Amino acid sequence: MMLKRAINSVLAQTYQDFEIIVVDDGVRERAHDAVKTFHDNRIRYISHEQERGAPVARNTGVKNSTGELVAFLDDDDEWLPQKLELQVEALDKHPEAGLCFCGVEAVNEGKKRLYFNIYNKEGLVDPHFEILDKSFVWTSSILVRKDILNRGFLFDESLVKNQEWDLTLRLSKEIKFYSINKALFKLHIHGNQLGGPNNLRNRIIGHHVFIQKHWTEYQKKPSSLSLRYAELGLLYKENKQYVKSLAYFVKAFITHPEIGYIRGFVSVLGGGSLKRALKKVYMKTTLAKHIKKTKTIASLRKIVILLYGDTEVARNIIRAVQAQDFMKNKFSFGHTGDFEVMMLYTIIRMSKPEIVVETGVASGRSSWAILQALKDNNYGKLYSIDLFEQFNGKEPEMFFMDTGRPEFKGFVPEGQMPGWLVPNILRSRWELIIGRSSEKLPELLEKLGSIDIFYHDSEHSYENMMFEFITAWPKIRQRGFLLSDDVKWNDAFTDFANKNDIKDYSLSSGFGLIRKTF
Repeated sequence: MMLKRAINSVLAQTYQDFEIIVVDDGVRERAHDAVKTFHDNRIRYISHEQERGAPVARNTGVKNSTGELVAFLDDDDEWLPQKLELQVEALDKHPEAGLCFCGVEAVNEGKKRLYFNIYNKEGLVDPHFEILDKSFVWTSSILVRKDILNRGFLFDESLVKNQEWDLTLRLSKEIKFYSINKALFKLHIHGNQLGGPNNLRNRIIGHHVFIQKHWTEYQKKPSSLSLRYAELGLLYKENKQYVKSLAYFVKAFITHPEIGYIRGFVSVLGGGSLKRALKKVYMKTTLAKHIKKTKTIASLRKIVILLYGDTEVARNIIRAVQAQDFMKNKFSFGHTGDFEVMMLYTIIRMSKPEIVVETGVASGRSSWAILQALKDNNYGKLYSIDLFEQFNGKEPEMFFMDTGRPEFKGFVPEGQMPGWLVPNILRSRWELIIGRSSEKLPELLEKLGSIDIFYHDSEHSYENMMFEFITAWPKIRQRGFLLSDDVKWNDAFTDFANKNDIKDYSLSSGFGLIRKTF
């Protein structure tokens, strides 16, 4: 029985000062017999005479609890052993935080990982506007101070959906949260957990009620309101209410234009070739390009402000990077994306490194951005390692990796060398080393002694990424950076950070950043 698994996961916690309150809201299936199998006086059983719903059950538990902290655990979830210990420790060390939350690993009935979702920052956070965008604090991840709940912050018993989203959104207006950047509980997905037509209707009603309840907040942030309308468009489409679906996608786009909403709008029209054609046309429009550029600049600015503050120097460099030649040209296969080269240029301009090492060159767009920044600093040198494969014709052959992800076989056109895009005027600060990073990276780092920035963009297997991170990290000077492209391909980047107890790192648009502060 799922309830037994949940209770066992609490009893197995490394932190043992707790009480367990099992609130039985079932009618067709009671939990009393399952609870009786446990012989632990810390477990209390409370039953509702009639089914009243999950928010009422959670509130019953809160009202009957005696501790200073309250955690929630749905009966089909389970905590990992250190969940309570790490969260209690975080709230003890940070009395200014009223709630602590963690990440989640979702698994199916065969215990296969479906997704791994972790908030991108460790420590104290003010996530109110982010929670407006989406709900990312799961009920079973929460540990909250009871005195805060006693101030009226209970689950809204009138909501048929989105109860934890509503609670955390209300709380985020009043208190600071503490984020633990680890998955400390498992969410078990059972078949089609979203249910059938009745549940789909409830989800639609729930979205409407949620928007209405928080209308004042959504008026302050049109982009978030636009997201809600787009979600309603998808839900109505799933419910085969195509006219309403179209209406809400249009409403989403009018509220705050986004490329994704155009895709949703087109998807309602049906017809794969029509969708692809309209999408292709739209992506070439000035509006689509403007929206993409605006989002990229906003993400860049957010990270730079966190690192260096909102200074005039930072603002000038962000403006400067947009006018660079490496942002204007049309590039070849395997080139680094706009966000990544903008981050590289900006970080190098701001940090003024002496030595930068990168693995993976291909066309050399990233190398170009790095070298341009070094030239503009009038300081520093780049060492690049690349084992390249050439291709014939207009494009390389495509293949599928073990993960099912498509990849190209070779990024360098026949007759060219890696980094063929790099202008000659920049090459005096560049040393290109041909070979495998597994062989060449240790040799290079031993020769250099220490470096300021390491950037991974070579083979994106878990093993290779972890090898490069482990090899480069000890050689990075204090205040230096470990950077990586394509961190979403696997868990190497987050695993490396967690294993080395690194709290301060950023994940944005598939780009990973760690600043060495010790």
